[in-house]
Amino acid sequence: MFFDLYEFMFQFLPQNYILARYVGSLSLRLIFIISALGLMYYKNIFRKAIMIACLYTIITVYWKHPYEALINFDRYFNFNVMTFNQSLYAHFRYKFLDYYYIKKLSIIVAYVIDITLYGSIIFYLNRKKVKKYFI
Repeated sequence: MFFDLYEFMFQFLPQNYILARYVGSLSLRLIFIISALGLMYYKNIFRKAIMIACLYTIITVYWKHPYEALINFDRYFNFNVMTFNQSLYAHFRYKFLDYYYIKKLSIIVAYVIDITLYGSIIFYLNRKKVKKYFI
C-alpha cells in the first residue's frame, strides 16, 4: 500500500503513529510471506510464527480496521474516481458507501472475515495430522 493513501486514511492519528503503524503493517506482511515460504519446507518455527502473527491479528483486529479509516478511504476513493472518471456509472456504483449503516456493516464484515480467516489458519496448523509434518 502506498504511504500517501495510508497517511490519508489514518490522518486522525499523530504523524509518528502513522509511520509506526505503516512500518508495523509492512513488517507483519513480511512475516506472513517469509513464514509461508518456510511452511513449504515444513519447519516448525515458521508454523509457530504464522500462528503467533494470526493471533496478533485477531487480537488487534479493532485497530486494524478503524471506522475513521474507512470513512477517509471512502473520501479518498470517491474523490479519485470522480476526478479521473466522471461517468455516471462510477458515481452511482461507489455512492453506496455514503450510507452510514453500510459503512458500519462493512466494518463488521471486515472483522468477521479477519477473525474467521486467521482463526481457521490457527486451527488448521494446530491439528495433530498437520503438526506431525513439521520438524
